[in-house]
Amino acid sequence: MNWNIFINGIVIGDEQELREQITPLISNPSNLNAITADILEAAAGTQPSEAINQWLEREPGITACVDFVRPPAAAPQTMELRQNPLDTQLATIAATGLMSGYEDHLIMTGGDGGLLVVNNENPPTLEQAGDMVRRLFTISQAAANLDEFGKWNMGSLIFSFEETFGENFSISQFVEQTETNYNTTITCVSTYKAFRERRYRLSYTHHKEALFSKFPKLGLTDEERHTLMHRLMAISERFQLSCSEQRKLFSYANNFGIEPITEIEENIAPPDRDPDEEQNPNMILDRSQLVDRVTVRDASRNYLFRFQNRLWHWRGARGALPRGATSVVCTDDWRQISPNGEETPLPHWHQTGTEAMPADD
Repeated sequence: MNWNIFINGIVIGDEQELREQITPLISNPSNLNAITADILEAAAGTQPSEAINQWLEREPGITACVDFVRPPAAAPQTMELRQNPLDTQLATIAATGLMSGYEDHLIMTGGDGGLLVVNNENPPTLEQAGDMVRRLFTISQAAANLDEFGKWNMGSLIFSFEETFGENFSISQFVEQTETNYNTTITCVSTYKAFRERRYRLSYTHHKEALFSKFPKLGLTDEERHTLMHRLMAISERFQLSCSEQRKLFSYANNFGIEPITEIEENIAPPDRDPDEEQNPNMILDRSQLVDRVTVRDASRNYLFRFQNRLWHWRGARGALPRGATSVVCTDDWRQISPNGEETPLPHWHQTGTEAMPADD
């Protein structure tokens, strides 16, 4: 591969992982195979963004969340972080905070914005090294918060500029002419607009993924989808779900519908519950219980079944098949599902040489 594939900052290891990460973001499940192939082909090419731009209108959730990054080259012994004056200022501030009180024990390679190494002529004590590591974690968290600040304010300010200047303001006038920058900017604006009246105590990525989750199996109107999205985000905020856990919640809603989500909301334990009071056995007390309930382990499997004297195909969770479905076969591994849930491999047909009997008229 010429490029590493990232989905919302997570590097993708193989095709199976790619499918798992993009499935909740796809509007039309029938596009999964095609867009997976195009993403893999783009990663092997020279201009990956151009290769998937054809999906911009059909699958905006994918194009907003996928990114291609060149694999890192072998790092030189001395590496500088300087790219522009603002980068230099931020790197210098971070390095200054890290070195404070330890200036005699550290050396900055490459000047301002470079890297810190131990001064071997006057190394720190082990205790001092531990304190520096703690400071590093604090700086890393500050960098993550700065990224959040930048994306929300990019959306907020550009939206304000568009309202103030109207058609005289164009993002392309001010954004560097690269597809990655342009798509990132448009996504920031769209995410801000979708949540400008109600933001949750969750990351920008949580909000972005929620915006582009279309619930294709539910056939919702835009207003219904918007309402469901906010209900799910409220649950995600209540339990402080990670992005991957939130995807499971959204996938659960897409596969099983709105009624099970209402049941989850009704069973969430109130924060002021009396621990000595008899509890509903279905009550959801913590994050792990919620995640276990919404984890759909077979959400992307394909089933062939007979219902009302017709053959049907269903791609999703087995539990969402209609009651009364018979002759259920999972076509992913060609196993027949009995009414009690037992799976049996279908026997392989061997040609006997006997001619088939003509069908009755």
